[in-house]
Amino acid sequence: MHDLRLVVQGLILLFFLIRAVGAQEQHGRLTGVVVDHQGQPLRKAHVILHHDNEEDKSIITAENGTFTIGHLTPGRLTITVNKDGYIDPAKRPQRVTIPPATTASITLTLQRTGSITGTVTDEDGDPIMGASIQIQRWPRKKNQDYGNMATTDDRGSYRAYLLSPGDYTVTANFQDRREGNIHGRPRGTYPPTSYPGTTDPTAAGLVRVTPGSETTGIDIPLQRATGVTITGMVTGEPKDGPRFLAVSLEPIAPRGTIGSSRNTIPRDGRFTLYDVFPGSYRATARSEDFNNEHQLTVQQPVIVGAEDIHGLLLHLHPPVTLTGTITTPPGRTLPNGLLVILAPRDAGNQQSGGAGTINPDGRFHLTNVSTGTYDMMLGATSTVADDLYVSSIRQGTTDALTDGITIGEEPPAALEIVMQANGGTLDCTVNNATGDFVPESALMLVPDPPRHRQVTRLGNCSTNEQGNCTIKGIAPGEYHAYAFPNGMDMDYRDPDTYAPYTKYGKVITIGTGERQHVQLNEIPEE
Repeated sequence: MHDLRLVVQGLILLFFLIRAVGAQEQHGRLTGVVVDHQGQPLRKAHVILHHDNEEDKSIITAENGTFTIGHLTPGRLTITVNKDGYIDPAKRPQRVTIPPATTASITLTLQRTGSITGTVTDEDGDPIMGASIQIQRWPRKKNQDYGNMATTDDRGSYRAYLLSPGDYTVTANFQDRREGNIHGRPRGTYPPTSYPGTTDPTAAGLVRVTPGSETTGIDIPLQRATGVTITGMVTGEPKDGPRFLAVSLEPIAPRGTIGSSRNTIPRDGRFTLYDVFPGSYRATARSEDFNNEHQLTVQQPVIVGAEDIHGLLLHLHPPVTLTGTITTPPGRTLPNGLLVILAPRDAGNQQSGGAGTINPDGRFHLTNVSTGTYDMMLGATSTVADDLYVSSIRQGTTDALTDGITIGEEPPAALEIVMQANGGTLDCTVNNATGDFVPESALMLVPDPPRHRQVTRLGNCSTNEQGNCTIKGIAPGEYHAYAFPNGMDMDYRDPDTYAPYTKYGKVITIGTGERQHVQLNEIPEE
């Protein structure tokens, strides 16, 4: 009996040892090396591994750029790597699959950043201290690199660093707040000036940054100028208690204005804006009580030329409520999670017009909508896979799908939105220049003229790890399909924004109920 007990205990111990060894053998391992863009190993790079529902693991590369991380749960891992002075040229995490009881290998590449240096001087050639330098990638990107702002020192010098390789514009802004005249004449002001010394942003020179380079001599001379004066009046402000009133004038990009923002606090509703340079602007008056409630706003475009503008009237209107209904085909119901979204029709205006949920019966209402012209879009709180599409939007007698939605002083007419069934489907695959699948690529389906301003027709999806995504509910017609890198700074409502990328797009004609597949190469970042 004693011997049998020992045998049983031994078998139990052996069982657990076998399980432990088996479990240990199921874990995988990752080895790799971090190199620069020339293939040279990088030491002291920080490699981070992320696995769903597990704590991140990290390691620092050795002298020869190598690293090894063991005891990894089999499956898909996300890898990021960083090092001071370097960027990931892919600009997205890499992924690797760890098989059970196997060692996987990977090579990670980082790219050396560059810098731009120069000086800013006044009209007499003296250095300007405290000038703000804006470094913008060209074409512009939403996720600007670190170091895209700089300030001149007491010698008028600046240095912008941590710039990824590519082309940039360099613009100097300086507001001289000193009073008095200079050389017996009015001081004037310095308009924003781009390298090599132009106040016309369309004529700005491009500065090339290469890996590890310091681009020197990007000097910007500033010249004083006297712009026009705008005077005006804000009316319609309530008399129900103390309120805060402000007027702002913002350049409308990318219209080619050389001006910068102007802000002022009106007195008795009257305001004056000095040294406004020619261009297109958006004038905004905003009034609110000191609890930031009961806000009144008004916006209107202002075209500035060579002459002063007097008597600009900005009349405040209380916000209104916009109502509407969405009609579906017989026997169909609206997908869950749909939202009605108002976006200003001016593509350069990022201010939201409002958003609201849709009742099961198709009715909706948007409160606190300011005066202006808007486009209507449908959003969703979750993924919607449906063949319904918007066939028409009416606001009274207006074709709001094409001409936009107008909110004025009078109560607005209700919106009538009609949805049609049997829309098309587009399956998309995105590759990079080497033919690999691209995850997280932003695919856009853009209607061709004359429907290019019908933003409800825009379709979009984001590719999965296999580079695939699908757009459903496409209104029949002609489109261009583009695959943009995730995070590009674009207003997708503005047809002009696609002009530089036409050669990368593909023409798609979608018929009623038709399903197509398109293969796209992602638009290169550089």
